[in-house]
Amino acid sequence: MKHLSIAALAALAVLLGCENPASPPPSARMVPVRPTLPQFYVSNTGNNNNPGTSDLPFKTITFALSQAAQTNPHARNLTSVYVTPGTYDSANGEIFPLVVPAYVRVEAAIKRSGNVPAPAKIVGSGFIPGSTFTSATVLINGGAELSGLWITTHNSVTPGQRAVVLNEGTGIVIEYCTIVGSYTGIFGAGHVQATIHDTVIEENETGVQLADLKPQDGLVTELYRNSIRHNTWCGVYLNLGTGSVVPDLGGGLIGFVYKANGSIVDPDSGMNPYAGVKTPVYGVGLNVLAWNGTHDLYIDYAAGTVGAFSLFARNNSWSQVAPGGTSGGEISTSYPKVSIDSSNASQAPNTPASY
Repeated sequence: MKHLSIAALAALAVLLGCENPASPPPSARMVPVRPTLPQFYVSNTGNNNNPGTSDLPFKTITFALSQAAQTNPHARNLTSVYVTPGTYDSANGEIFPLVVPAYVRVEAAIKRSGNVPAPAKIVGSGFIPGSTFTSATVLINGGAELSGLWITTHNSVTPGQRAVVLNEGTGIVIEYCTIVGSYTGIFGAGHVQATIHDTVIEENETGVQLADLKPQDGLVTELYRNSIRHNTWCGVYLNLGTGSVVPDLGGGLIGFVYKANGSIVDPDSGMNPYAGVKTPVYGVGLNVLAWNGTHDLYIDYAAGTVGAFSLFARNNSWSQVAPGGTSGGEISTSYPKVSIDSSNASQAPNTPASY
């Protein structure tokens, strides 16, 4: 496997030094921090004629993103857009979908706390460029990040209404968000790779749909520590095709990094990318995939698909737990050549939606 850039390393959200991939401790995870330089602030009581500072914020996220795109963000220096509490919808002047440029981080100034929802709410949808079917609240590009936001189309019954659509590229991060009330919470297909963690994805028709993901710089899409519950049809819906990269839901080998003196070697720093110790990277799991309408996890396939697939979904909580500690009947697949490892499973209590 070739060495990874710092953007790829950040997207990988790695777990290092774990002898037993069946029970990877979260404390062993080591994520390179990408610095942020330019910063803009948004308040729904602000003004787009302001300079976008904390004291004089912009009014709309739409305008802030247009300004962020002009700062030449890149993998080593993200541009941040901080969103203060309030509702950001078309009445506020937002134009949907909000398109997050590469290497721009959109972050709630105040995050979700426990069951208290994120106070920065993005509500609305619009057709993504080139489509008359798929509408989105947010269209996020490679290298971009969403953190701590409440996101909804406010339409969970119309097909094509997707809260977050992953556009092409690697290193997408979605963390600490609340994604609810949409036909699909998060959708990605083709040449995308993302890390989705610590996010509430509930009361959509389908929580997460990932379709025929293709190889991206040796990286695997990973979901860990998410609450994916109470979606009316399915929690996680995977569509496989010939050559698809199967996302990791826990315990699978994601790749390798090199570690020297306790730190990941950054090839962009000029150091030998193969210095240090070659260290395997395993997925964490610890998702709650439970109490969805028909399936907690459903695996489908495209016509003509060939080849066998392995899905790792260890260390998660499910609606049912079979004898031996594997997930019970809420996992289904229509493709006969899929092996699923859902070991080290636990049963999730059937509590109300957590937002």
